[in-house]
Amino acid sequence: MRSQFLAFCFSSVLLIGFCSLTAQASNLQVAQSKEQPPITESEVKSLLNQIELAAKAHDASLIMGLITPDAKFSLSAPEFLGGKQTLTAAEYGKNLELGWKMLKGRDYSYQIKNLKFKIYPEKNQVLITSEVHESFQLDSKKIMMLTQEKTLVVRHQGKLKIKAIIAEMKQK
Repeated sequence: MRSQFLAFCFSSVLLIGFCSLTAQASNLQVAQSKEQPPITESEVKSLLNQIELAAKAHDASLIMGLITPDAKFSLSAPEFLGGKQTLTAAEYGKNLELGWKMLKGRDYSYQIKNLKFKIYPEKNQVLITSEVHESFQLDSKKIMMLTQEKTLVVRHQGKLKIKAIIAEMKQK
């Protein structure tokens, strides 16, 4: 049970970093791309809004529809939280579903700080950076974590989707 909860914490940290970005987005640069339509600020905000709505609904299938099939999720965490991990998109989705089930009724909170995104028009990609501050109960102990995230978003089959997330967790 502990390992499933830890896997959820990893999955939720990666997801939570996207939520509420529209209110905090800054440092945005947009330019033209020759091969595909350029990524726009409104597209990025729309993607983030979709992620936030799906997360609030605890709907893993909606989240998975916003992730490329070949996406990779990498986490560097303290050993008691599983250490270094790499997940495929399918593993991430499974962990998200299990975690939301396990989270029901538990004390869990998060706050996002220093949220920014930048569009790289020459590659038609977006880089999102954020800090996630979270706390949760684990084996009757309150755990407080700070996670630094970097998320790569690309245009996949005409839509913006998550391609990769790198997260580094530290206990506060």
